[in-house]
Amino acid sequence: QRLALLKRKLEALNYDGELDTKSAPLAEKLVDDLVEATNSYRSLKIRATKQTQELEAWSSKMEVMKRENGKVLKENSLLHMELIKKDEACDEKLRAAAAEARELENVVAELGFWKRQHVEKYATLEREYEACKEKLNDVITGTYAFSKVPGEDIKARMELSEALKNAVAAGPGGAAERGRAEELVAVADERAAALQR
Repeated sequence: QRLALLKRKLEALNYDGELDTKSAPLAEKLVDDLVEATNSYRSLKIRATKQTQELEAWSSKMEVMKRENGKVLKENSLLHMELIKKDEACDEKLRAAAAEARELENVVAELGFWKRQHVEKYATLEREYEACKEKLNDVITGTYAFSKVPGEDIKARMELSEALKNAVAAGPGGAAERGRAEELVAVADERAAALQR
């Protein structure tokens, strides 16, 4: 039975030689080893084919990833250059703003200086204006003492009249107040002339 089965296995493998009972165990062992080797080869071939397919799939993925990586690197480089340009532009704007701020500070300081000068000048003119008004009031009320030296009273009156006119022109107040002051100057001149007579 075993010998007949072995002969059929050999015939399936294209072995049609003579087979006796002495060589049958060896032939059976060789056939079993050959069948096992064939099955192992098929299994390995299937695994190799599968691994080849997986490798090809991974290679395709790697190519895609390489292309994507190149694209990302390019975009990253462009973004980096853009950031550098924006940073430089921002620095330039900051420098310009700082220079403008310094210029404005200088302007403000200069305006403050001129403001103080004008305030001081205004205060001086106001004091002169008040002094002239006081003198004018003294002339009008008759309490202003003219000199008895001939000619000095006329000279003093002219100087007072001129000073009053200048103070009225440069002093504080509106047009109505300046007009009133000019009238007072005229009255003072008349009053001084009357006193002289």
